[in-house]
Amino acid sequence: MRAASPMKLVGYLAGRWNCSSTVGHTTTRYTADYAYALGGKWMRTINGSSKYHSEDMMTYVNRGWTVIDMEPTGTMSVLTGPDSGVAHIALTTRYPKPGLNVTFDRLSMMKYTLTFSGTLSGKPVHWVDICTKT
Repeated sequence: MRAASPMKLVGYLAGRWNCSSTVGHTTTRYTADYAYALGGKWMRTINGSSKYHSEDMMTYVNRGWTVIDMEPTGTMSVLTGPDSGVAHIALTTRYPKPGLNVTFDRLSMMKYTLTFSGTLSGKPVHWVDICTKT
């Protein structure tokens, strides 16, 4: 029997998620809307709050994950990570500069966290986003 592809296994993400990101004493709430794109080979995410919007494209290829994070300024980042299953995906920024790590952890089919750590603009960072499906 053939195992399901990792991209099919992340299908539970499709739909809207309500997220909160706390950095220091500031909490930002945003939504993350997931949908398959390009024939189901990519998962597209539109992230948005009243002050910020970005888009991400995620795929699984060559036994690993790739995420392209596109910002409204025209800048972008590329993150990659090895196959570690679909419940725990550890990514590292490869472009434009290494240094930021982002870890996705599925807590249930209705809740996940994103943990950000490493260096950003030369400064150490660490924060966790918590997302629940609506």
